Amino acid sequence: MPALVISNKSRPLNIPVFQSRIPKPEELVVLDKPASRQVETQIKRNAEIEPKPLPITIKSYASQFNINGQRLNVHGDLRIKVGDWDWGDPLDYEPEYVYVVGVKVPVVPLELKTRLYMGLGWMDRVRKIHDAMARRHHKIG
Repeated sequence: MPALVISNKSRPLNIPVFQSRIPKPEELVVLDKPASRQVETQIKRNAEIEPKPLPITIKSYASQFNINGQRLNVHGDLRIKVGDWDWGDPLDYEPEYVYVVGVKVPVVPLELKTRLYMGLGWMDRVRKIHDAMARRHHKIG
């Protein structure tokens, strides 16, 4: 039976560390018009939690930005409604952070996404997250 062998010698890791900082005035963006408005959108995929699929509607304050030719949609106070059920409370969570080209970006934690997807019956998405986490932690694939 294979055994895990751990070396007694520790090696320093060469991991870049990015420090959080307050932006300089020239790095701030000033908007020339109000940026957010409340929107309701029915998403394309249905909830798969009852014998009959149920439509999903989201409501949020949304803003859309064009940054170097790329469209960025930002949502705040996101709420979800399934079928004719009542609106859920706004999602409240502590974001996790990733660095994209040296910029600290807040993202929805995978644990919350997993719980949301399970609640909507989207087991294919739950499996994708589980498989990705298994590959990351166990270096599979």
